[in-house]
Amino acid sequence: MVRHILDWYSGANYGNAIVQTRQFYAENDPDTSELVSTNPVHWQYVYACELPGGSAVVDIVFPENTGIVREYDLVFDACDWNSARYDGSSRYTVSSLGNEIWQHEGLTVTDADGLVTTVTGTVRESFSGCGYGDYQEWAVESVNYTEGGNVVTTELSAVNTHFGYGADCAQNRAVLGGSFTLVSPVTSGNLLDIDTPLIFENTGSSDRLFQAGNLRIRAADGSRIELNADNGESRSVTVSITIDGATDNFSEPWSTWQDSLVLDLDKGG
Repeated sequence: MVRHILDWYSGANYGNAIVQTRQFYAENDPDTSELVSTNPVHWQYVYACELPGGSAVVDIVFPENTGIVREYDLVFDACDWNSARYDGSSRYTVSSLGNEIWQHEGLTVTDADGLVTTVTGTVRESFSGCGYGDYQEWAVESVNYTEGGNVVTTELSAVNTHFGYGADCAQNRAVLGGSFTLVSPVTSGNLLDIDTPLIFENTGSSDRLFQAGNLRIRAADGSRIELNADNGESRSVTVSITIDGATDNFSEPWSTWQDSLVLDLDKGG
């Protein structure tokens, strides 16, 4: 269960559809294009997509003196692309500070197997913005996210999380924190409330062997799992499991979740 939760913090469990929209402009030839304005420079591209009836419009703006390199506003209407159908809108922003930001408004992606993914809210990938260092971060703000076919099987609400590590310019650090609610097959359809009353953070180190921080996973029946990193052991965390009012405490090494505490981000730009 903890691994499943951490995979949401790291972005590993999210469908790739929510960050693929940045490729649409690069991979397709528009039917028409128009220079809408020159201050700032603003181009509009109109696409027919792969099947008749589908369409997409991409507006690209190059703001001046804002720290934003360019913004892509994409609006999809039954647009088949990459073996999936896209509906809704998405804004993709590239900043000079090493941030790539997706702002989705009811984006719905239906793949060839009938799996439907919907997302609203902001997703950000951050990279070291000073030309050196290997810091990267996955952050989610005010996101609602669902997956399923005829029946929704996974649903996240009110997601506000961040997870990052590496050398941020000259400063090493690692951080994990935030909150959301979750229903998924792993939770057996039960609604869980997840939060970090105290965020996990290392200052001066990119190791995800957090020395302080708390993770709390709570179900409606009062059962819960809690992780407490402030246990005096540098390579482990104290786990507390409470069921029917009885609590069991034990120590677990951070290495148990090593694969979940890794980011696999693809820098676009």
